[in-house]
Amino acid sequence: MKKILAAVLALTFAASLCSCSFSKGIAGSESETAVEETTEEATKYSMNVEDYVYPEKKVSKLFIGSFQITGETDIYREKKPSRLPQLSMDTKDASEINDDIHAKYNKIFETLESSEDNVPVPRTDYKAYLNDNILSLVIETRSIDTPNSGFNVYNINVETGQKVDSDEIIKLSSVSREEADKLLKEEITKVFDKLANLGESMASAADEAKRKSLAGDNIAKAVYYFDDSRNLTVAYQYYWIAGASNYGAISTLEAAKTKG
Repeated sequence: MKKILAAVLALTFAASLCSCSFSKGIAGSESETAVEETTEEATKYSMNVEDYVYPEKKVSKLFIGSFQITGETDIYREKKPSRLPQLSMDTKDASEINDDIHAKYNKIFETLESSEDNVPVPRTDYKAYLNDNILSLVIETRSIDTPNSGFNVYNINVETGQKVDSDEIIKLSSVSREEADKLLKEEITKVFDKLANLGESMASAADEAKRKSLAGDNIAKAVYYFDDSRNLTVAYQYYWIAGASNYGAISTLEAAKTKG
C-alpha cells in the first residue's frame, strides 16, 4: 500500500512540474509577443530625415557672405550650390508644401540659371530637423548686398502626413503660446536695445521700427519649430530703420524646450 501511495505522489509531483514548465512557456511566449508588438508600435515611422526629404540642387555660383543655418561664415567668392528641400511623402499636405516652396523660390533658381558664373548671386539652402514625429524644414536665402537672411519654415507630422502649425508646436513645448510670444518679443527688443546711442535724428525712426516689429500682426507671422537640441526656435521678421524694409531672423528660445 505504501508503495502504491508513493508512486501516486511521484506521478502527481511530475505532473505538477510539467504544468509549471508549460505555464512558464506560455508566459515566456506571451512576453516575447508583447515585446514584438511594443517594438512594432514604436517604429511606425522612420527616424531618418532622408526618408522624408530630398534636396533639389541648382548650379553653383559665386557667393559672398555668411549663412546662418549651415553655420558657414565669412565666405568670400566661393562656389556654393543652392538647394531646396522637397518632401517625398505622398500626402495632400506634403504636395502643398512642395508647391509652396517652388512658388516662393523658383524665381531665385531661375536667376541662378541665367546669371554669369563669375557674378556673386543670392544663395538658398535648408536644414531639416526630425523630433519624434515632427519634421521641420527651415529654408534660408542669403542676399549678397545686405546682411539680411530670409527664412521660411514648414512643419509636418511624418506619421500622419499632415501640416503642423505653430500652435501645435508650442503645445508640445514647456510654455504656452502667450509665453512663447513674450520670449520672442524679448528677442526683438534686444535688437533695438543696441541702438541706444543713436542720435536724435535716428531715434524716431528706430522707435517706429520697434513698434512695427513688436505689433501683434507681425508676431503672429512668426513660425515656431524645434531644432536639433529640442529647443523651441522661431523664425520671424523685424522692421529696420534703413536698407530693406524688414529683415528675417531666427532665435532659439532657451527658456523653452519640448516636454520630453
